[in-house]
Order: sequence, then C-alpha cells, then structure tokens
Amino acid sequence: MAQRLNHARACADHGDRARAIEVLHTGLLLTGPTDDTLALDVATANAAALLAEFTVANDDLATALPWAGWAYRSLRRLRGATSPEARAALKCLATAQRRSGNLAAAAHCYSELTHHHSAAEGPRSLPTLATQATLALVLYQDGHCKRARQLLDRTAADHRAAHPGHRDGPRLRHELARMRASCVDQGHDHPAGTDDPSTDLPKPLTDRSSPT
Repeated sequence: MAQRLNHARACADHGDRARAIEVLHTGLLLTGPTDDTLALDVATANAAALLAEFTVANDDLATALPWAGWAYRSLRRLRGATSPEARAALKCLATAQRRSGNLAAAAHCYSELTHHHSAAEGPRSLPTLATQATLALVLYQDGHCKRARQLLDRTAADHRAAHPGHRDGPRLRHELARMRASCVDQGHDHPAGTDDPSTDLPKPLTDRSSPT
C-alpha cells in the first residue's frame, strides 16, 4: 500500500489525477469506508485520505465524504487526533461536508479541527485562527449570523494581536463588515453589542490538551 500511495502521488504530481484516483481505488478495493473496521496501518489510512482529497478536488463529493470520514477516524486512532495527518483528513472531511451543503456537519468538523489545531499549535496560531474564521463563515451560511459575527469578531481581534500586518487581517475584517451589512440589508433585529463575545459561544481558546 505504501508503494501504491507513492505511485498515486507521483501520478498526481505529473497532472494525471484520474490515474492517481484509479491507483488508490484499486488498492482500497477490499476496504469499505462505511464499515466500523478502521485501517490497520497508516499507509492505508493515508491512501484513503489522499483519495478523499483528490475526489474533493474533482467535486466528486459522494465519493469523497465516506473516504474522508474513514481516513480521519483511522488516523485519529493510529496517529492521534492532533497529528498532521489526522488534521488534514478532518479538514478534507469538513470541506466535503460544506460543499455538499451539510452545513451543520461541516460546522461540527471545523469546530473539532479548531480544537485540534489549538492543542497542537496554540490557540492563536495561523491554522487555528484560519479554521475558526472558516467556522464563522459556515455558521453564517447556516443562518447563525449572531454567533458567526461574534466568533469572527473575536477571531479577527486575536489575529490582529498575534499576527499584526499579516495579509489575512484585512480579509477577516472585510468578511465581518460584509456580515454586518448583510444583517442590516435583511432587517435582522440584533441587539446592540452583537459582535461582542457572549455566553452562548465557546469560551476563548486557551492552551490545553486536545479534547477534535
């Protein structure tokens, strides 16, 4: 499986993603991503994760979703939830859920990924804040505009404090302004201070061991 995984990566690097997908599918032919049985080795789990990544890129979400979920569960058991491999698989799963329109499931994945990034790299690391910002966007897409605005406001403030001058800072503030303008245009009757942290949000992230 490790050789097949390397061959698939080489095919993709040379622009032949279809061949890479075929190589991975063949290697995983006897594996059922909807089964309770998880991968016994890291190479097999990584092959499933790469298959999910390539099929997401092809917008084949029906294929990507089960493989991304199976890869994440397998890598979480084999490597630990905060390992780079498990976090990459969870990000792929979150992306597939979001593109499929499963916004509640996507929000759960992004929330879990935020905690894992925080545990591995710190609550104000760029991966943590980027994932937290994406979670805010997904919450907004799913109609939870008050929670989304509060979360993105806090994320933008943490980003500005920890990474002054970073290129993503203006984009975060632009997205927050867009959310506010959209709420005004739609006549939402949010109370004053909507963008302030409130008790209905998770507590600000602090350095702690992984719970996603």
